[in-house]
Amino acid sequence: MIRKTHIIAGLLLMLPILALSIKPKLSDSNLQMILVLTDDWDSVQGNLFLYERKNTQEPWELQYRTVPVVVGINGMGWEKESYREILSGPLKKEGDKRAPAGWATAGSIFGFAKGLKSSKYDSYLQLTDTIECVDDKKSKYYNKIVDASSIPAKDWQSSEKMRKIFLYEFGLVSGFNSELDANNSCVFMHVWRSKDKGTAGCTAMEKDNLENILTILDSTKKPVIVQLPRQAYNNVKELWGLPNIG
Repeated sequence: MIRKTHIIAGLLLMLPILALSIKPKLSDSNLQMILVLTDDWDSVQGNLFLYERKNTQEPWELQYRTVPVVVGINGMGWEKESYREILSGPLKKEGDKRAPAGWATAGSIFGFAKGLKSSKYDSYLQLTDTIECVDDKKSKYYNKIVDASSIPAKDWQSSEKMRKIFLYEFGLVSGFNSELDANNSCVFMHVWRSKDKGTAGCTAMEKDNLENILTILDSTKKPVIVQLPRQAYNNVKELWGLPNIG
């Protein structure tokens, strides 16, 4: 049964997962993981792996074939300054067209339809003409997904009108959205334009692969999203309890 969320109170709901220092390994309750790897900081193209484990004593097992993805037009950047202790690299900033690097919990699934068939995910947002993601830093609604029709006094000059973006036919809200530092907003996983075109800071892939992955995700397994260039991944995989990748 899908619990439909018509209005998400805001991406701020995911802020507890963000820390002011380097995050430790994934929680014992995180039993699903979407892993995105690129060759280096400036790479646009990469690969996505969907892993699952039965518990922390069991190894991560691949649940879906390797999926080609694209990230930001300018590659990736650390979502937090403290991550530079792991490996020197660019810091993600609003508008830099880099996808965030690090790890975060997965948020709500969204799409044009009323729901996904056979979904095991308990949070779904159907996009309507009035659903917007606010990316104006000066707005008190910055980094929130709101129903604009329910807000009498709009204080933003910039937003994504999500139903009008065809790439959002299916998507996943990312916990990388960080209102505290205003480094990221409206960061999602969504359908790509093509295998050669990067995004403004999201991670994108072919439609069928995305839909299949979203169908496999299970809320009870508390899925997380890990995005890293390979060198950073190699530096942190033991600390975060991540699988070995060939």
